[in-house]
Amino acid sequence: RRALTKDELVRLLAAAEQGPVHASVPGPTRALIYRLAVETGLRRAELASLRVGDLKLAGESPTVSLHAKHTKNRRDAVLPLRTGTASRLAEHVRDRLASARVFDLPKFWRAAEMLEADLRAAGIDATDEDGHVVDFHSLRHTFASILARNNVPPRVAQSLMRHSDPRLTLGLYAHLGADDERRALDVLPNLEPARASVALRSTGTDGGDGAYRPAYRPTALDGAGPGQCMPLLGADWYTRGDSNPQPS
Repeated sequence: RRALTKDELVRLLAAAEQGPVHASVPGPTRALIYRLAVETGLRRAELASLRVGDLKLAGESPTVSLHAKHTKNRRDAVLPLRTGTASRLAEHVRDRLASARVFDLPKFWRAAEMLEADLRAAGIDATDEDGHVVDFHSLRHTFASILARNNVPPRVAQSLMRHSDPRLTLGLYAHLGADDERRALDVLPNLEPARASVALRSTGTDGGDGAYRPAYRPTALDGAGPGQCMPLLGADWYTRGDSNPQPS
């Protein structure tokens, strides 16, 4: 499988929104299904199982709940929703009972055929030149790839994908390419030398008086008593500009 690019996602949603009925599902409903799958990583069967009561769409933190009997890992889950998507879902399920299905899908929902028709309408090849394919589960791969590409911490991505092992999230589902690797280099520091400053310091004309002042480095002879074979120079003469310093 491969992940869809941002441009492909925009084209896919537009084609579905404006398209005719496919696999007994109207175009706007298909667009909402694709959008929800890409923004939550929900699987085909999980999307089909959703009831209106599973949606909490009011407030600033909307969520969608999954029941363990419908999930692959047999665990309940509560996933965050984007506010824009929550607004579309609220409009979609308006005046429905809590027990009603969110998406009125046929019993034998042909999700693959539905997506294939919308891919053709959007001008997106289902198989690329490397043999990687786009199918309905690729929307879940796209979700993981978007998280990885935008530097979402691996632990958070793993939680959103509901994986038991982060290696599954990053190693199998997150698809990154050469462009992502090149963009990653932008975080490295600029190692080019400041040439003007280096030139000034090397000639001693960077604002000082030009006098040479060696840095004072303490030695084992400092503070030695009588009997030494050479005179000792204190640290004070290193701070003077004398060309021929004399010991006191």
